[in-house]
Amino acid sequence: MAILITFIVVAVLLVAAAVGWANYSKHRLRASFGPEVETVERDHESPREVDRELRRRKKQHDALPLHAISSQDQENYAAAWERAQGEFLNDPSLALIHAEQLVATVLEARGYPGGEPDEQLALLSVEYADSLAGYRSAQQVSRRALEEPTNIPTEELRQAMLSYLTLFDELLTDSGATTTEAADSTVDSTVMQGSANGLEANR
Repeated sequence: MAILITFIVVAVLLVAAAVGWANYSKHRLRASFGPEVETVERDHESPREVDRELRRRKKQHDALPLHAISSQDQENYAAAWERAQGEFLNDPSLALIHAEQLVATVLEARGYPGGEPDEQLALLSVEYADSLAGYRSAQQVSRRALEEPTNIPTEELRQAMLSYLTLFDELLTDSGATTTEAADSTVDSTVMQGSANGLEANR
């Protein structure tokens, strides 16, 4: 009888440990996706489907042949960003197009597949969930800027440009830190504010 009781106690403890670990793993997975979890929840009916999709993204992302951007390429991309940023004052719509194209180029250089936009965003959410909402919003503003360039507030255009910049700068980083002063120089939001103010004055 004592052996049976011991066996039951051990079994209960093992089950409790397994359940606890499963809940911890699920919480940790969701926490790693940050605000992107809410986006996934809107597209899936049950928590189980949400967790399945998050695991799928993580698995697919881990299988990608991702690599860092070299220092020389970082400088080249940073210079390209400065050119796009310089266009903002005279033609913000064109600047947004070039900014989006530049981000797409860096994504490809990092190893993210570009054939399916939705899947690319899903894979990006594994590492860049915090920047993804702004990136999606910037893409929407870019489309609107092409269709109705005079009807979008300057501040909205500026924020879209900064959202592109946020993801662009993160994509250039290695181990979470930008490695070139050239890339750092493009992050000056004060310059962007001045460009936006100049555009507003010319309207």
